[in-house]
Amino acid sequence: MASPLNDPWMTLIRRDERVQRNVLDRVDTTLWHWVFAFNMRTPYIIKNGLTTYQNPRGKRVIEVIRSLVYKSTPLRMSMWDERLFVAPSEWPEDMDTFKAFGLREPPSPYEAACALLVAPEAAPNFWGFKGVPPLSKAVAHWWMAGMPEEAISNLVSGPPIPKGQGTHSLVSRQWVSLIEDYFQATMRSRKFALWALGTNPIPACPNRVTAKIVKQVLNGERRQKISNRPESRAWNKFWEHPYIKTQIKTGIRRCPVKRTLYRPGVVWPSLQGKIEWTEERGRVQVELAETIAWLERRVWKRPKWLRPLTFSGVILEP
Repeated sequence: MASPLNDPWMTLIRRDERVQRNVLDRVDTTLWHWVFAFNMRTPYIIKNGLTTYQNPRGKRVIEVIRSLVYKSTPLRMSMWDERLFVAPSEWPEDMDTFKAFGLREPPSPYEAACALLVAPEAAPNFWGFKGVPPLSKAVAHWWMAGMPEEAISNLVSGPPIPKGQGTHSLVSRQWVSLIEDYFQATMRSRKFALWALGTNPIPACPNRVTAKIVKQVLNGERRQKISNRPESRAWNKFWEHPYIKTQIKTGIRRCPVKRTLYRPGVVWPSLQGKIEWTEERGRVQVELAETIAWLERRVWKRPKWLRPLTFSGVILEP
């Protein structure tokens, strides 16, 4: 389990001065904790029958998250906003996607969310990322998870960024720069770069050994660390193959293929999907509607950017 100090979800929330740091440092969270704590259920959770955390530790984490909602205004407004847990349809307007990915046809925000918000089935360290700035990762994950840009900007413009957690000074587009930093770091992983490129790898697989290794990587299968020389040589030769090397260097994929969606529905792929879910008459929708109604009664002024979540299919008792 990752250290709470490396938890990307809490890293961004820590920047709100109204949040107590000592509480955050005792818990580490996953996307599932946040979805359950906000009384929501994304398509992946519904399809796979995931249930709320019943163990004492899980309940404690959810209690902490819910307490943060009332302390952090950007977080509270994000919960109220219809865009939360909906993958953005496009990358930020100010984002230089070629600078970030080095690709002419980078993954969509939804594709990236399915690969990164929760690790592939293999293991949390499947991608083998190294040197990823914590705040950059936090901003990128919350943005892919649908937190409104205005809320992210409000949180990022908090206290100064600790040394080593970001590479740019805080300016109006700082949060976009942080997302660029994050993907520049992730693209240094061979596994992620191959997935993000989205090209047919067969022309660079001269034998079964190479084909097996590449297939395991693209399928998100956990593979033991390469220890024998044939597999090690095969993996290195694959990356030195002109077919792969040229595409990575130029950012142009020659034989496009669909990228694997490791966790389809980890967040809603569209706003319409979330709206349809809120219109269902279930216990979760009622609980969420009651929470939103409670918030609405206690907010004297809504921010202009807020797009309130509505519940046309939910009938609340007076």
